[in-house]
Amino acid sequence: MLGNLSLARLRQGEVDGAVDALHRAIDELEVTRGCGGLNVAFTAGQELRPWRDHAAVETAVERLFSPMSGA
Repeated sequence: MLGNLSLARLRQGEVDGAVDALHRAIDELEVTRGCGGLNVAFTAGQELRPWRDHAAVETAVERLFSPMSGA
């Protein structure tokens, strides 16, 4: 759900809102390890690529790998 919120905000041009929602989605994924949610979160991460030079985006995208590593 939060991954979809991230995508919706990004598609409305709200990069900061998208990053915030993505962080919250990752927080949930660290607990639930839901594969469907992980797919949506990665899609959001991919769509954030044009802003990858922003520190907040870089941090969020790096966090996408923590649910997979068991951190």
